[in-house]
Amino acid sequence: MWYVLSALGIACAVLCVVVLMQRKRLESVKTASRLIAETIDHITELLREAEKGQDFSARYANPHLVPCWKVRECEKSECPAYKNANLRCWQVLAARGAPLFERLEKCEECQAYRCAQPDVVWKLVEVFNNVMALLERNADRLAEAKRHIQQAHKLAAVGEFAAGVAHEINNPLDGILSCVARLERDPANLTQNIEYLKLIHDALKRISSTVQHLLEYSQKRDVQLEPTDIHEVLERVIALISTAARRNAIDVAFEYDESVPFILGDKYYLEQAILNLALNAIAATPAGGEIAFRTRTRNAENGAERLVEVDVADSGAGMAPVIVDRIFDPFFTTKEPGKGTGLGLALVKSIIEDHRGAILVQSALGHGTTMKVRLPVVRADNAANQVNEEVAEP
Repeated sequence: MWYVLSALGIACAVLCVVVLMQRKRLESVKTASRLIAETIDHITELLREAEKGQDFSARYANPHLVPCWKVRECEKSECPAYKNANLRCWQVLAARGAPLFERLEKCEECQAYRCAQPDVVWKLVEVFNNVMALLERNADRLAEAKRHIQQAHKLAAVGEFAAGVAHEINNPLDGILSCVARLERDPANLTQNIEYLKLIHDALKRISSTVQHLLEYSQKRDVQLEPTDIHEVLERVIALISTAARRNAIDVAFEYDESVPFILGDKYYLEQAILNLALNAIAATPAGGEIAFRTRTRNAENGAERLVEVDVADSGAGMAPVIVDRIFDPFFTTKEPGKGTGLGLALVKSIIEDHRGAILVQSALGHGTTMKVRLPVVRADNAANQVNEEVAEP
């Protein structure tokens, strides 16, 4: 009997130990689950913020991160990871050539890599950080590609109206030659000479202005946001397209609201965007038709902001809804092969969005097309700070 009681006592003790161990394991599992859930919530919030601002520089702070230069007592100060708290050495190596996840297979035995990921929670954290590093690198590459495409398209647009510009230069040149011929025939006529010299001076100014516009338009430059008179931008665009419009027997009209305030923008990039719209309008308008530029002030949809609205309207054939839905898609074009890249309107939309604006399309078959560009006005209460805020934001 004593042996039975002893056995039962031992069994109860073992059972108690097992229960306690299971309870501890359950608590550990609950703790781990809570940590994983909190980590996922934090990562989700970081991803949401990154997507909203298109900024992928955020990283999840990892207290276990041991820099490789500390582990190896490295003094290679030229290395991007050296004394850089936000760069993982495996991400730097991947940036230099090998794909990131191929590099990770070679890093698994490294002390710096293993210290950064002591358990599943921190492995999850570092997977997130690696993905953000890839997204940031790709975003930088896309931004650079966008700049190259934008510059290439700008030069292509210059080529489209280069023949028209040649007329803008040739016409005043013909006038200059005619004045010179008359001066040679009657050099003693002082009254005539003064009149012809003034005509020559005006013609040279016209040529100089045309060349200067082309040089400014084709230059590669960073966006410089500043208070800008949208009517000055429109006047420069109209000057550039006037010959092409005249050659195609198209009238150019404008209806300006002179009371519209300044907008915050880069006049050169805005000129590029509106010029692109104007060239498209000319291409869509038959001989004898008209393109029109209109400006007005309106409230934003939320009612909390004032906008300047610029219309570029044509009297062409218009577009079907299925075409309107796609015109801002990169590489989509209704032009004949070799006549267009399909990048023009995509880049226009990008430029307008960079100015915190929007572009809308009103078009119907048989009733022409109106492109509406909406741009926020400069706030009179704090214009200088607004410029700084807009430049600082991504």
